[in-house]
Amino acid sequence: MARSFAVSVLLFCSLSARGQIPSIELKSLSQPVAQIGSEIERFTLTGKHTGELDRLLFSKPGIVAIPLAEPAGFIQDNSQPSGQFKLVVEASATPGLCEVRGVGRWGLSNPRRLLITAKPSLVVAGNCTDPSTAYALGPALTPDQASTILLGRCEPQKRQYFSIQLKAGEHFRGVVYAKSLDSLAVPLVTLHGPGKHRPELMRSRAAGYWPAELQFTVTQTGEYILALHDFLFQGGPDYAYALQYSIGNSASTARSLELDRLLRPSADIRSPASELGRFVVDEPTPTNKESVKLLPATDAVTVNEIPFEVAGRFTQPSQQSFDFFARRDQQLWISVQSHALGQLTDPRVVIRKLNETEPAGKPHHLLEHDDQPALGDAAIRIHLRDPQFSWKVPEDSRYRLEVIDSQAGARPDDATGYVLSVSERLPQFKVLAYWAYPTQNPATSIPSSSQLLRGGADSIRVVAFRMAGFQDAIEVFVENQPMGISAAPCIIPPSASEASITLVCDEDAQIQPAPILVMARALPDGNKQAAMLATTLWPANPFHNAVTARLCDELYVGVRPHDIAPVLVKLGDGATLDVKQGDKLTVPIQLVRRTGGGSACVLRPQQLPTKSSMPEVTVPADKSEAVTEIVIAGDTPLGEYSFWLQCETKIKWRDNPQSLTRAEANLQSLQDKLSNLADPDEKPRLESAIQTAKQGLESAKLSTAEKELTVWLPSTIQRIRVIGPAAATTLP
Repeated sequence: MARSFAVSVLLFCSLSARGQIPSIELKSLSQPVAQIGSEIERFTLTGKHTGELDRLLFSKPGIVAIPLAEPAGFIQDNSQPSGQFKLVVEASATPGLCEVRGVGRWGLSNPRRLLITAKPSLVVAGNCTDPSTAYALGPALTPDQASTILLGRCEPQKRQYFSIQLKAGEHFRGVVYAKSLDSLAVPLVTLHGPGKHRPELMRSRAAGYWPAELQFTVTQTGEYILALHDFLFQGGPDYAYALQYSIGNSASTARSLELDRLLRPSADIRSPASELGRFVVDEPTPTNKESVKLLPATDAVTVNEIPFEVAGRFTQPSQQSFDFFARRDQQLWISVQSHALGQLTDPRVVIRKLNETEPAGKPHHLLEHDDQPALGDAAIRIHLRDPQFSWKVPEDSRYRLEVIDSQAGARPDDATGYVLSVSERLPQFKVLAYWAYPTQNPATSIPSSSQLLRGGADSIRVVAFRMAGFQDAIEVFVENQPMGISAAPCIIPPSASEASITLVCDEDAQIQPAPILVMARALPDGNKQAAMLATTLWPANPFHNAVTARLCDELYVGVRPHDIAPVLVKLGDGATLDVKQGDKLTVPIQLVRRTGGGSACVLRPQQLPTKSSMPEVTVPADKSEAVTEIVIAGDTPLGEYSFWLQCETKIKWRDNPQSLTRAEANLQSLQDKLSNLADPDEKPRLESAIQTAKQGLESAKLSTAEKELTVWLPSTIQRIRVIGPAAATTLP
C-alpha cells in the first residue's frame, strides 16, 4: 500500500477539532504475545481513556484477566479499577491469534490482537541500541526445540542490535513479524558478519503481513549481529514486533518456526493465516470441481470441463495459461484470489479465443480484467486487487485464460500463490459490517467500537460485495441484540453498495458488552447469511495518509452506564411508508433533548434513494419537532429503500464527573483522618497526602469542567417503498 510523507493541514485540523464525545481508543497491548500455561504479572492496554478499565474480553477461551488493585496508601481509592491486570493463559488455550477488548468507565474499546503460542516469549530488556550493548541471543536451536520468541518495540531514530554465535556450515533463519500483531512497525533487519568492520551480509524488510526474513548459510564461525529498526525510524509503544530464529544443517531444517505457522499468510483459502489481509469474500465452490496439476509456466494447461478450480503459484515468467471449451451464451463467473489472501501479487486475467483451424495462428484477444473499483468510504476503503467478473461466452469455441502477475520484484517463494475459479455464474453477495466512527468526515476516523450512551444512538456501516451479476436489493439486520437496544433493518438497493443500521438504546438500559450478529438477505425472500466484520486499525498519520482497517472476529455492542445522550433524533415512526414515483413524502422529525442538548441541530440526509432529493433541515434550539420532505423522481427505480439523517449539533459535556466526586471524597477522608489522628508520627505523611489530594482535586476540576463539543449523531432509519403511479400496494 502506498505511503505518503505528508498529510494535509486540513485533515489534522479536523482531527484535533473533532470534539466528539471521548471514548476508549485502544492502540496497543503491553505484551502482544503470551505462552500457553504462562502468567503475565502486569498486563495493560495503552491508548486514550484506558485508565479505568475493570475487565477484559477475549475472543478465545482459556484466557483470564484478573484486575490488579492500586497500591495501598493514603490517597488511593482501592474501589476503583487500576486498568492493570494479571493475565493467565490456561493450559486449555489453543495457539493462534485472539482479540482483546477493554471495558470500563469510558465504555467498550476496539479490539487488539494477542498471539497465543506454545513456545515461550521473552520481552527484550535493557539498552541494545549500540553494537557494544547488543542483546545476546541464546544458543541457536532447531525449530523442534524450545525456541524463544523475543518481544520488543522499535525505538524512534535508533537501531536495536542482537548478537549471536554461529558456526560455519550452519543455516540461520530469523523472522520478524509486526503488522499481524496490530503494530505500526515495518521492521527492517540487517545481518552483519564477524570482524572489525562488521560487513552487511543481507537485509530484509517486512511487507504487509509478511515478515522481515533472513536466511543465511554461515561460511565463517564467529559472532554475527542483527540490526533491527522501523523502516521509517519511527518507534514507541505502538511499534511492537516479535522475533524468532532457528539453526539447521540446511535451509529445510531451519524453515519452520511457530511464528510462521501461526502468522505467515497462505494462499490456501482454508488456512487461518489467509484471513490476515483478506477483505474479499470466498467464492461459490464449484460443483464437480476439477483439480489441475500445473505444468511449467510456458505451457498451457488443458482443462476438460467447466467448472474448475486451480490452486497455483506464479513463477518466472509470472503467467500461467489454461485452455478450455465453452459454449455460446454460457454465463461464467471467473474469479482469482491472491492479493486478498495476503499474497504479494497483483493478478490480472486475459481471455483469448483459440484459432483451431490454424494451429499456428495467434490466439485472438477478447478481453482483459484487472483491479476492481474500491468499495467503502474513507474509514474502511476496500481495494480489490484481484480480478472477479462475469463473462458471456460469444460462441462455441476453445478459449485460453491467462493469469498474469503484474507485481515485480523479489518475494518469498510462498508469497505468489493464487486460486483461480471458473464456474457457471451463480449470482451471490456478501456484506461487510463495522462500527462507523461518528464524524462528518470518515477520513478522520479513529479506532473505536460501540459508542452507545443511554438514550442515544450509534451506527453500523455496511458494504455489499456483489458477485456474478447479483443485482437484487439486500436487507441487513441485527440479531441477538441485548434487551434495551433496538435496530431497524436497513436496505441496500440494487443501485448501491452501502447503507447504515442505527442502534437505539433505552434511557434506563444497563447492558453488559455482548457480541451481536449482523445478518443479510436478498429481497424478497433470500436466505440469511452472516456479515463479515471489520474494525478500524489506525487513523491517518503523516506517514500514511489513510485510515487502515482489518477483519475482526466479533462485533460487540456496549452501553456506557454513567453517561446519557444529550440528544436523540427520531426520523418517522418506524413504519415503512409508500410513495409513488414522481411524488413527495412528508416525514416527521422528533428530537429528544436532555441535559446538555439544547443547541440548534442541523440535519443532513444520508443514503437517499436514487434520483431523490431532501433538503437540509435546521431545528432551532427552542424546538424539538420538525418535518422534512423527500421528493421522488418519476424514474426512481421501484423497490424498498432506507435513509437517515446525520445530526450536527453542539452539546454541553462533562468528562467523567464521577472522578471529581471521588477526588472530593478522598480529600475529605484524609482531612477527617488528620482531625482524628492518634499517632503524631503519621502527621507529616498525612499532611503531604492532603497536599497531593488537593492538587488532584484541582486537576479533577479542570478535567471535568463543562465544555462545548461539536458532535455528529445518527438518526433512526426511515424505510420507504417506491411504487408505481397505478399500483399503490404492489411490490416490484
